[in-house]
Amino acid sequence: MITETITPELATALNKFIKAFGEVDTVGDLAPALSCVEVDYMADLFRAAGQPEAADAWKADHEAAEGPCDCTDTDDDE
Repeated sequence: MITETITPELATALNKFIKAFGEVDTVGDLAPALSCVEVDYMADLFRAAGQPEAADAWKADHEAAEGPCDCTDTDDDE
């Protein structure tokens, strides 16, 4: 788990992840297959990376396939 320092290598890997998994086609293909909690985590990551549109797309595409999610993660391991 990441606790304090983001190394240059981790920053590069996260930027690549954000680019690849923020693509509209990728979101549309994967979001319906994930659980509500997994999509919440993806949305959190995209929001933290300054990509609120991608975060919204993950939630919207998931909910379009699964219906509104009423689950929220209560795991506070940050």
